[in-house]
Amino acid sequence: MTRHTDAGHAQIAKYVASKTVSHLNAAVEHFELVLDQCPASHPDHTAALTNLAWARLEGYIRKDLQDIDTTISLFRDALASRPQHHPDRFFSIYNLSRALIWRHRKKSTAADIREAAQLYHELLPLCPEGTYLRSIAAGAALHKLSRALESWFTQSSNIDDLDEFIQFRREAVSLCPEGHTDRVSYLNNLAVSLHFYHFKHQGNPNDLDEAISLHEEALRLCPVGHESRDYSMDNLGGVLVTRFNKRGAIDDITRAISLRREALTLRPPGHPHRDTTLSNLALALQKRYDKLDVSEDLSEATDLYRESLRIRRLDDPERHVTCRNLSSALCSRFRHTRKNEDVEEAIDLCQQSLEALPSLHPDRYFSYIWLKEAYLSRYRVQLNPADLSLAVENFRLASRHPTQGFPRRIIQAYNWTVAAEQHGHASALEAYTSFFEFLDDHLATRSSATSRREAAGAFHYARTLPVDAASCAIRCDNLRRAVELVEQGRGLQWSLASRLKTPVEDLESANPTLAHNYLELSKCISNTAQSSATNTERAAADRRASLRLICV
Repeated sequence: MTRHTDAGHAQIAKYVASKTVSHLNAAVEHFELVLDQCPASHPDHTAALTNLAWARLEGYIRKDLQDIDTTISLFRDALASRPQHHPDRFFSIYNLSRALIWRHRKKSTAADIREAAQLYHELLPLCPEGTYLRSIAAGAALHKLSRALESWFTQSSNIDDLDEFIQFRREAVSLCPEGHTDRVSYLNNLAVSLHFYHFKHQGNPNDLDEAISLHEEALRLCPVGHESRDYSMDNLGGVLVTRFNKRGAIDDITRAISLRREALTLRPPGHPHRDTTLSNLALALQKRYDKLDVSEDLSEATDLYRESLRIRRLDDPERHVTCRNLSSALCSRFRHTRKNEDVEEAIDLCQQSLEALPSLHPDRYFSYIWLKEAYLSRYRVQLNPADLSLAVENFRLASRHPTQGFPRRIIQAYNWTVAAEQHGHASALEAYTSFFEFLDDHLATRSSATSRREAAGAFHYARTLPVDAASCAIRCDNLRRAVELVEQGRGLQWSLASRLKTPVEDLESANPTLAHNYLELSKCISNTAQSSATNTERAAADRRASLRLICV
């Protein structure tokens, strides 16, 4: 038995090094022989199960074995044979969660990721603070789990999944103190989650502030000469650009440009990521141009986009992003130069970016936006109704693209109402309806009164929309629709008001005296209302009796 075990380990080591499938098959055969010799009552039964399952999982990860279900069953049996307080239970939990995560990667099964999360919560208490298991093994498990949850969230768009994988990434950072080799990576992962996922779907600017702080810490841990310094600078610059878009602070965009210029020097010609940094620097310059209207920024941005596009391969999966960004720069230039070739190239580039993407790719949303902008820009100069109709169609496609969070879709619906009203397009009523629909759905995703108030407050500029929508319907001689829109807007406001209610139990836990006084006052009001209703009914009955007497 020992001979077969040693031979199995030797074969799996050769397989990992050489990726030769015959070594994997030999390892599995040796471990199966050992398991056959170790029934459930044998003291080495669990070790035999684990060795066989581990070898099979390595083959599955490298796509040389297709059966993951048997592997998971073996790991389950191993865990079942190591009850609570068993000194090696940690390893069985870790192995099973790892296998579940790998099956989730291939099959996208929600049950697997949920079970893996539950196993992690059992795993962490088994890893004392400051131990090897806590800092290395638990950290690795947590990182894999957060990546799997991230993948699942991109498919489900469930806010609970988003919050959970961000929480796991927070814990991963806490498991890696100063000096830990993985701290920079985990800091960046958490910051990216807050920036690209949480802020995107929830629109909370505090996420940007936290992401910037995390990226700044990561950058401090990457001094000049560090292999990850260019990534940290680029990442920090990206969040600063987003915060500039949100708040308009010139210091943010100036710093972003400076960081990305330095990052570009760390990625000279021939660097595999130079094209990305060229585009990122161009984007920051373009954002500053939009704010300050400095033509040199737009000219440099256009040149940088062209250079990035030139060095990108035709099959580069991110090529469509550069096409779209160059399109937006050309569209901006068209608004100043009125040169038709600029807007025609802008439209062509957006269409190229859409052709490169499947129907449910998240980036189609951005291509729709810039294609809409190009058509609108040309319409405002040439007044061709076909351009306005094409712009409206892209408003519609962007606002209804299911891969985007409600805040972005709400903004596009609002912009659609503005453009349709400005140019007298018949889609205005549809745009208003879309806005109300998305806003209501957005508020429904919030679980607390505070978060609902914050969500509604983010769209304060649209408070008059119900009245505006009704006015639009009246101008179109559609009185029935006008009434419907007013009621829809009123219903939305009442719905929001009702959602702001909180249980009295919450008040009792915070201030019992105030809760008691509130309940007593509520009873008084209720009794008064009932008494008033009774008196009203009695008076009405008396009046009816008097009328009957008069009639007689």
